[in-house]
Amino acid sequence: TSLFAIYLTDPDGEMRKIPFVDAQGTVVMEWLPANASNKKFKIIYPALFSKEGVYTLLVQGQDRSGNLSGDYEYTINFKVILESAITEVMNYPNPFSTSTRFVFTLTGSEMPDEMLIQIMNISGRVVREISEDELGQLRIGRNITEFAWDGRDNFGDLLANGVYLYRVIARIGGKEITHLESGADTYFHKGLGKLYILR
Repeated sequence: TSLFAIYLTDPDGEMRKIPFVDAQGTVVMEWLPANASNKKFKIIYPALFSKEGVYTLLVQGQDRSGNLSGDYEYTINFKVILESAITEVMNYPNPFSTSTRFVFTLTGSEMPDEMLIQIMNISGRVVREISEDELGQLRIGRNITEFAWDGRDNFGDLLANGVYLYRVIARIGGKEITHLESGADTYFHKGLGKLYILR
């Protein structure tokens, strides 16, 4: 771990070096070494970010001889949003023939206690409801559902080829989760998305 230097710049522009172990001997970051099968190591920093805004993470590395890992440090920006919010939920692939998954981002510190995807035909009749239990494990951040919808209705029958509409109901404590703007917004009209079944 002494061959790595990790720096975090907060939204106020303050940069600090993150130690693996602090002065009191407390583990701050966890090092998971590579193994023979994947040859990749991991560094886990289980931090709680209390300020909203854009952070910058910078990582420098070198080998035992002091050779740097590259010409430039690895740098990435990420945004912390403390409010519970959800982006539009997109299905991928779209169109699909055999199955499609749902992709979205959750922010905040609380998970929805209610989440439902309603799929409707073009006349507005609900043909399939996908519950939170079906979607699988969700997390704060970017989600791609474990669940893959196979284009069947609530009775298990295959739906016909064509265009279907869908909407998402997501609540915490009975209140609708705030909408988080994203690039997906252009594909939705009044909270309704379109999916296409082509077999």
